[in-house]
Amino acid sequence: PDEPRAYDDIERHIMIGSAIKLSPMLNQGGATSQPFMFPAGTWCNILDYQCVSNTKYSDVTLDTTPQHLNLHLRMGSIIPLQRTAETNNVNTTVDLAAEPLGLMINIDSATLSATGDFYADDGITYNPDKFTQVNFSLTYFDKDRHIQLDFIKSQVGYTGSDTKLALIEIVGASKVGYVTTCLNLAVDGGTIVKGTYNKAKDLVSFTLPDAADITVINQILITQ
Repeated sequence: PDEPRAYDDIERHIMIGSAIKLSPMLNQGGATSQPFMFPAGTWCNILDYQCVSNTKYSDVTLDTTPQHLNLHLRMGSIIPLQRTAETNNVNTTVDLAAEPLGLMINIDSATLSATGDFYADDGITYNPDKFTQVNFSLTYFDKDRHIQLDFIKSQVGYTGSDTKLALIEIVGASKVGYVTTCLNLAVDGGTIVKGTYNKAKDLVSFTLPDAADITVINQILITQ
């Protein structure tokens, strides 16, 4: 809120929580591209992985066609998502709960860290204790060239398909040290899972063949 121009055209510059920026096109039949204001840092599109990087608050021209949704993840943030929900044409909360969990990570290039949180319950019954809440804390160690992701559990009262971690994505990977070369992942010291780096998307990703429940994961290490 203390950024310059933060209150200019506020209907077109919307923050969803502290991590996601929505840049909507509100004029019917309007232009196919339009400038939007972005604070300093790296912001990566949640859907197509393309990143916007700037050193100060500035305008960035984005596609505003109906087929293109501008949702950008803020630098230093971790969000839970369910990528398979789109491919499986999920359109109800019951079906969504059957989809596995993924994490999208945008590491802060200055602090070499990222944080986020996760909350889930069954969405049906009312029980104050039957929910799960997990905080994520990531640090990139540039000297040792590895990433440490800690799972800090404040409440474990619910498990389901949507608490099973199947995918980790690190966006804007080339903007932080040697992250693009950190392609070996281990959950709590277990079997190494090999990741990939997609240069076109600037994306490091890991698919976990044996999805582990985040209620039991303590730490993930990603190394060279």
